[in-house]
Amino acid sequence: EINAKFHEIVIEVQPEIVFLPHKGDMNFDHAETTYAAMVALRPFNVPNLREILVYETLSETEWNTPTMDNAFMPNVYVDISGTIERKLKAMECYGSQLKEYPHPRSLEAIRALSMVRGTTICVEHAESFMLIRLIKR
Repeated sequence: EINAKFHEIVIEVQPEIVFLPHKGDMNFDHAETTYAAMVALRPFNVPNLREILVYETLSETEWNTPTMDNAFMPNVYVDISGTIERKLKAMECYGSQLKEYPHPRSLEAIRALSMVRGTTICVEHAESFMLIRLIKR
């Protein structure tokens, strides 16, 4: 049922770039979302698809059992130095998801992770992703 719904959306939208939760997240819904989306994102369904990236979710991605098949290994980075304040402001809209520091889903932890990811590419703040598929045309 979920696969069919994703298939309908993919056929209607015909995306070029897709962002998905990391399949190794502790949240079962995140993993199922990614699996169902990947079924719909088979190359014959979306000929214009150029890129699939997965993202990490604080207190979901890093808290799962550390095994090779569910490790988040970022290999794509986006400099968000100019937009980190806007990201934090947007996160404030999700009050039910935010927690008090030192919880990983606090504004302070979100900023800290962006700084750690930023140091990987020598910028102040970055967002990291895992590249699942890249099609160069």
